[in-house]
Amino acid sequence: MRITERLRRKFWSQVEIGSESECWEWKGVLSQDRFAKFNLSRMTSTSAQRFAMQDYLGKRISKHHYVVRTCENPRCVNPAHLTLSYSPKLTFKRSPSVIKSQTRRAIPVLRSSGFSITEISRALGVKWMKTSRLLRQAA
Repeated sequence: MRITERLRRKFWSQVEIGSESECWEWKGVLSQDRFAKFNLSRMTSTSAQRFAMQDYLGKRISKHHYVVRTCENPRCVNPAHLTLSYSPKLTFKRSPSVIKSQTRRAIPVLRSSGFSITEISRALGVKWMKTSRLLRQAA
């Protein structure tokens, strides 16, 4: 999905933005299972979280990656509360060790997909130095 300025304005106009640490509430359409859904056109939609993360990163997210919340709010689209995962099951309910192993596997793949170390560390919520060290270990 290519994010145009028109889509960006449409999306963020449907978000109640709070402080960086607060959940940013999606005020738009919800899917049947009550999750945030963004209509790109009359025929196409995506999860609001996926759109928010892609807009934040400024790059396309592979179809092999899931955007999952680290908070309990299904309407939250705050990029600080979102992370990339290979599993749709990686949520706030998982233990930190599971998140760590998922993150370790994701870092080299994201790097080979063209993401910078800064973008990866922001998206995964990992410090830049740790991301860099994990990349060296994976090589």
